[in-house]
Amino acid sequence: MSGKIYELLGEDSPKEVTRKEELEKGFSDESGFVTTRSWKIKTVEDALVKAEIDLKVWEVERSLINSWEVTMGRTGSDTGKPETYTNWQVKVWLKRKKEDPSLEAIKNIIQTIPTFPYKKPPKFSAPSGICLEIAPVDAHFAKLAWAKETGRRDYDLNIAVRDYQYVIEQNLSYASPFSPEKIILVVGNDLMHVENYEGVTPIGRHVLDVDSRLPKIIEAAGRCSQDTTKVDFNPARLKRVCLMSPCHNVPEIPYSEHYF
Repeated sequence: MSGKIYELLGEDSPKEVTRKEELEKGFSDESGFVTTRSWKIKTVEDALVKAEIDLKVWEVERSLINSWEVTMGRTGSDTGKPETYTNWQVKVWLKRKKEDPSLEAIKNIIQTIPTFPYKKPPKFSAPSGICLEIAPVDAHFAKLAWAKETGRRDYDLNIAVRDYQYVIEQNLSYASPFSPEKIILVVGNDLMHVENYEGVTPIGRHVLDVDSRLPKIIEAAGRCSQDTTKVDFNPARLKRVCLMSPCHNVPEIPYSEHYF
């Protein structure tokens, strides 16, 4: 009845409220929070946009969403009459993102990349017309194998590095009698056995027998690839480095691009 009286008088009832939005946020070195109270902000995503949260710095740790009915006066509603709306409260707890250790490994590789002064390649007095392609595929850095289990031989990260270097040197030795003019080095095609901390294939999620130290794997593969380009390729010259797409290790190509 009192609401009707206030409506006839052209005034809002004291119990009625107007539609409004509230935003609270705060941060410390490692954590933060956002709280919104609104009739239109209903999701965590909307709350983060409203609070202008930089998702490159922060990530959501947990969240809570609840709602309740409120009656708005005639001056606050869209129709000019008292109406009932749903008000939403969204609470979001944030934590500062930590850099993936594998990125640190890539930075270490980049810092060790040597600079080579450009030298015009010499002309060959007796061209052979032969081009040598060296393609050490399926190196699978960090794969773990035990000879008594596999029936063949042991394999780990250190062995992979030695094998890779040996293959490059032996291919050059075998090809030297043919005096190749140019050399193409193919890198990739499962250079690494794994590319995530879970130790599984990226699509099928099959569990692998693998070294768990991903940053060490990335750095070892990178340094080994760099060392390969510093091998003495004389009398031929290293004409091109090709990056081969891997069978299952999707991020391998971006890693290889950093190496070279």
